[in-house]
Amino acid sequence: MIQDKTVFFTRCPSLPFVEMRSANRSAACYHTHSHDEFSFGVIDTGSADYHNLNQRNHIAKGSTVTINPGDAHSCNPDKGEWSYRMLFVDTHWISQLQQELFECEGMDYLPFPGLYDNQTQSFFQFDQLFQALLVPNSKLAAETLLIEFLKKQFAKGFRL
Repeated sequence: MIQDKTVFFTRCPSLPFVEMRSANRSAACYHTHSHDEFSFGVIDTGSADYHNLNQRNHIAKGSTVTINPGDAHSCNPDKGEWSYRMLFVDTHWISQLQQELFECEGMDYLPFPGLYDNQTQSFFQFDQLFQALLVPNSKLAAETLLIEFLKKQFAKGFRL
């Protein structure tokens, strides 16, 4: 079954501090750039060359990426088209969550240590979160899944 090419970029209806992007069968290339917010993404089909800071990695279906605010990065498909989804989460909101979890008031934010992983569990957790964020009026469920997802990201290098 061939799926249509689709792209959307929207603010989450339940959590306004989260923006969502989905690209299906896209040939888009992204040269080196950065974002003001934290970015998390998955590749649904295809593969790509992912360069974040001084690390270059080959990522493919099932890979999950984490991009800290201000990190210069690029991600480009290897051959032809790819499909991916991204979440852009407000830096101030994550900073507040970190302060609560780590009991360290007054800091800006802690960058996430892991830039990508290929664990199936991370992919499925991201997928569940993304689907919940699409549902209007699901603030509690969506925020709970977001916090659980972020706690797993924190656990890759921080003590909880």
